[in-house]
Amino acid sequence: MSVIKKGRIFANGEQLTAEKLNVLVDEAEFNSSTAVDNSTTRVSNGAITVNPLGITNAQLASGAVTTLKIADDAIVTDKIADGAVTPAKLSTTGEFTVETMTATQGIKVKGPTDEVSLFSNNTFSSGIIFGGDSSGEGVAKLEYNRSDGKIYLYTGIDAGTTALIVDSGGNVLVGTTSKNPSSSYNSSSPNGTSLLGNKIECSRTGGVPFDFNRAETGTIGIFRRAGTLVGSIGVTGDATSYNTSSDYRLKEDIIEMDGSIDRLKALKPCNFRWKSDGTRVDGFIAHEAQEVVPEAVTGTKDAVDEEGNPDYQGIDQAKLVPLLTKALQEAVAKIESLEARVAALEL
Repeated sequence: MSVIKKGRIFANGEQLTAEKLNVLVDEAEFNSSTAVDNSTTRVSNGAITVNPLGITNAQLASGAVTTLKIADDAIVTDKIADGAVTPAKLSTTGEFTVETMTATQGIKVKGPTDEVSLFSNNTFSSGIIFGGDSSGEGVAKLEYNRSDGKIYLYTGIDAGTTALIVDSGGNVLVGTTSKNPSSSYNSSSPNGTSLLGNKIECSRTGGVPFDFNRAETGTIGIFRRAGTLVGSIGVTGDATSYNTSSDYRLKEDIIEMDGSIDRLKALKPCNFRWKSDGTRVDGFIAHEAQEVVPEAVTGTKDAVDEEGNPDYQGIDQAKLVPLLTKALQEAVAKIESLEARVAALEL
């Protein structure tokens, strides 16, 4: 058993060398190359002080430092050098092991079948949460990019596929990097869904772009203008109805239609071929029908948008039904009048 001799007083600031310790402690020998660093170990105010770098890995036995021996807040990020904590130096007693923990690589926790990584870099331009599988290939990554203010979700092998984007405006892009996946002049990104602040866009190369389902008969969707209900879509077990507002309580100054036959004769139904696929159908030319039934047509003839692209007119042919109905009624009335006159002549 080593015995420490009394009677030796060290001056404040005096170097505490291995040779001096060997004199004070019987049956012990301190190796100056490992146990005590002559240039960094000193006596200060009666206490032995080990200056930075005075203790190395070789001087700390396994299990020598425990949580019970480290005061709260004694170790902070400023006191841990980059790369100082490695898999060999930090592990858990359970299933998960801390693989790395550095300022540039972040923290990687690996389990028996997968791993999760929390990344950051020293410029704080982005933060990343990374998930992988037992093969080491990343399958999911959630990243905040400070340069563009967007959050990205990547999936697939090595997390190389952009699955979802949330930008600083609260817009959500699913399966696309563009806010306009359905635009004809953005054909490089035809697939995806954009949940924008004021609209939803959905585009798909093949198949059904959207699919609504209701388990029972009833309304499957409603349409409002400034909060007021103006239309709805309803379903039954066999059919779909497209409804627009028509309640008498919404209307005033109701008068009977007249001149319907003349207006009907002014319509110019025709047969034409669509440029897109070459199919031939019966129908109307929008601006021609607009001259007779303005409410049936939207848009303006030859209009273009801000980029000079055609802003095509559209027609709701259902709005021609009142005119057709009234014209038919007038025609039936004339037929019935003529039939009555013929019958009277035959008597």
